[in-house]
Amino acid sequence: MHRSWKTTQYGYNVHCLEPDLFQADLLKDKQFMVSTNINELADDCFDFIYALNVLEHIENDREELLLWAKKLK
Repeated sequence: MHRSWKTTQYGYNVHCLEPDLFQADLLKDKQFMVSTNINELADDCFDFIYALNVLEHIENDREELLLWAKKLK
């Protein structure tokens, strides 16, 4: 969350994807835009996607990366 907050300090809009509902609520309490499912997000809507310590927890990371790519402009 610290990196996301720091990014907002530079004027960027941050939209967090957090499937854990407890963590998503914490982010919302900090005034972040949050989605809990990537399918809630429109295609071609992001300039940049950043993930830290995420892919090693995803079984089919190639498929997930293809989903992420659809969300990029």
